[in-house]
Amino acid sequence: MELHRILEIVADCDATYFELVRGPWGTAFSIDVSDGTVGFYGHHARAVFRADVAVAIEFGLQYDDGRDWQEPWATFADRTIRGFWADITYNGQVVLRRLMLSVDGGRCVLPAPRPVIEGVAGNAVVAGQAVTRHERDFARLVDELSSGRDFERYFQHSQFVIEG
Repeated sequence: MELHRILEIVADCDATYFELVRGPWGTAFSIDVSDGTVGFYGHHARAVFRADVAVAIEFGLQYDDGRDWQEPWATFADRTIRGFWADITYNGQVVLRRLMLSVDGGRCVLPAPRPVIEGVAGNAVVAGQAVTRHERDFARLVDELSSGRDFERYFQHSQFVIEG
């Protein structure tokens, strides 16, 4: 299967087309030798496309060791943002990885945006945030698989623009 067809599946399907299986997936462990604690690094969920089980989405691998942060555009009731990775796999191989953002205390998953820069060097300003249509569609599906219900409202509130 070609990558563009897999991306079409993500764009055209909602969570009902997938079978959600809780993880861990892609498991890796680390042991802190100072105190013997074991850390888990991997995705916590996998969603298999029912029409072709070779296609799956895995998500939950922490970004930046799970640290949270804030952004000016995230003006939700809870301004905390946590990042995690979401992968599209085919026959168990990662074919696409995107950074997702858990916002408003975990109430929604949004795609990680890129700043829109206006002006010239020395006078440039950040005029907004942008994502591609595919990034938005992928985040919408991951949000649905994560029990989200208000993706469109959160996406509009973030004022992200669609590019490409």
